[in-house]
Amino acid sequence: MIANVSLMKPGDFDRWMESAYFYMISDFIVAVTLSETTFAQEVAERYMKSDLDLVQSAGLSTYEWLLGSRL
Repeated sequence: MIANVSLMKPGDFDRWMESAYFYMISDFIVAVTLSETTFAQEVAERYMKSDLDLVQSAGLSTYEWLLGSRL
């Protein structure tokens, strides 16, 4: 997957999550890319409140990538 993170908006990540059918997509493609944005924490918190395990997992993975990139 190729993405220009600087052009992406939260809605773009929401569309990615809607089409994610496997944890490798949500936790590595969506979360890693999302962690490179300025709005990552806001979206991750929203994802963690979801009723869907796959979406919650993406939110938690985003936080992990955020923490790892700041150490």
